[in-house]
Amino acid sequence: MAEILRQRGIPFIFVTAYDASEISFRVSDERVLKKPVTGDEMLGALRTVLPHHELKSTA
Repeated sequence: MAEILRQRGIPFIFVTAYDASEISFRVSDERVLKKPVTGDEMLGALRTVLPHHELKSTA
């Protein structure tokens, strides 16, 4: 899935229980959030990969 998103130029974030170093198919500049993830962490990561979109907290 990651390769398809890369080919299409679609930004994404890995959310996983693994450390970033354990994801062999990851490109070095791709974001990885390790579970458990808070809403603030997710929002912050989304802001980095989607800098031109308005992302609002629901809190």
